[in-house]
Amino acid sequence: METYMKLVTYFCQPQQEKIMYDPLCIPTPNFPSILLDTGILPLSELGFTYPDWNTAIAGSHPLCFKTLAAKLRQADLATLSILPRSSITLLAPIPQPRQDVLCIGSNYYPAGTPSEKRHPLDQTMYFSKRTFHLAGPGAVLPHHQDVTASYLYEMELGVVLGKTIYQANENEAAAAILGYTVFNDCTSAILCKKFNQVYIGKSLPGFSVMGPYIVTADEFAAAPEFTIIGKLNNEIRQTGNTVDMIKNTLAILVEVSRYTVLAAGTILSTGTPQPITTRENPLQVKPGDHICGEISGVGQLDCYIAEA
Repeated sequence: METYMKLVTYFCQPQQEKIMYDPLCIPTPNFPSILLDTGILPLSELGFTYPDWNTAIAGSHPLCFKTLAAKLRQADLATLSILPRSSITLLAPIPQPRQDVLCIGSNYYPAGTPSEKRHPLDQTMYFSKRTFHLAGPGAVLPHHQDVTASYLYEMELGVVLGKTIYQANENEAAAAILGYTVFNDCTSAILCKKFNQVYIGKSLPGFSVMGPYIVTADEFAAAPEFTIIGKLNNEIRQTGNTVDMIKNTLAILVEVSRYTVLAAGTILSTGTPQPITTRENPLQVKPGDHICGEISGVGQLDCYIAEA
C-alpha cells in the first residue's frame, strides 16, 4: 500500500454532484476520513477518536501521521467498515479552519520567462482571507450580486501545515508540510478597490474553496513541481506550473515564519498562474458557471456559481 494518504471530511448524505453552500451552516455531523480506492475509511475505524482534522493536526495531543500511515498499511481492510463513495458527500477536508487562510499575491513569472529575467522580489504581497467555513467540492457558491457586480476565481496550490514553525529554515519548513490540496481563491476586484485593500474583497462567504482532499506530502519530493489548470465551463482559462513561482512554497514558509508563528493547521494558498489573456476578464464568473481546478498529483476541484 502507498505511504501517502488522501485526507477527506464527509457528511452522511448520498453523494451529490452539487451542494448548496450555506454561509452560516456547516453540514453536520461530519467525520475525518481517508479516501481509498474502494471507498471512504473513517478515521475511527483505525482506532482514532479525533472529531475533525483540526483536532488531529493541532489539538493538545496531535496525531502522528506516520503512525496513522503505518496503521493503515497494517490494517486488514476486509474487517473494517469502508463506506461506499456513493453513500457520502465530501466537504472541504478542513471545513472550518482555526484561523484565516494565508495567501500570496503575484507569485508567478509569465510562463517561458528566461532565467536571466527571473529576479526575486524584495517585497512580496501577503494577505489573509476570512473564512468562517470553507466551501468544498461540488459547492454551489453565492454570486453576491447584492454587494458586487462580479468576481473572479483563481486556481492555486494549497499547502497545509502539520507542525507549528517559527523562524524555520528550509528543512524545517519542508518537514512541517502535512500535504497539498487544490484551492480556489475568489476575489471581488470591485470591493478591493472600494476599500483600498483586499481583505473584504477576498473574504465574502464562499470565496475560499478547498478540496477535494489533502494529499499527504510523503507522496512528493521536498520541493515538488505541479501543473495547475483552471477551467471555466470546460474551457481552459489558466495553465501554469509551480516551477514558474517567484517564491516557492519553502521560500514562502521561511520568509513568513521569520516574522510570525505559523501554527499547525495553517492553510497557505501559494498564488495563481497568470490567466490566458486572449479575452477580456478571462477569470470573471457569472451565474450558472462551472469552475474546475486541476493540479497534477493532487486532484480536481469543481464548484459552481448559483443561478441568478
